[in-house]
Amino acid sequence: KHNFNLLDAFYWEEKMSVWTAKAKSEANAMDLNLFSPFNSRALLHLLLSTNKKDRDKFTSKLYKAIITELTDKSETVNNIATNPDFERKRALILKKLRLFTYFNALRLKLRILKRVVKK
Repeated sequence: KHNFNLLDAFYWEEKMSVWTAKAKSEANAMDLNLFSPFNSRALLHLLLSTNKKDRDKFTSKLYKAIITELTDKSETVNNIATNPDFERKRALILKKLRLFTYFNALRLKLRILKRVVKK
């Protein structure tokens, strides 16, 4: 109905909630208030209903739109320095060449093979 990917919902529920809870605990220990985006149903609905390719960590149209929206309303966000890294540039080049999926699959298989060889 809402175009949610079931595996994404499962990953966010099982994995993201754990590190978010840990981050909140550590922030509370330092007397810092931490806002969790996972407390917002509207944001979760938007993120989960967005096509997976539009929220990819390297070429995300969704995240760029959110940042644009924030930068239009806040001078603080404009002052945060961001630097594209090598991994992002490599991913963009591989995506343009339509090799990113194959590269990622190969990298995963090599990582698994490395673990098997160590044992």
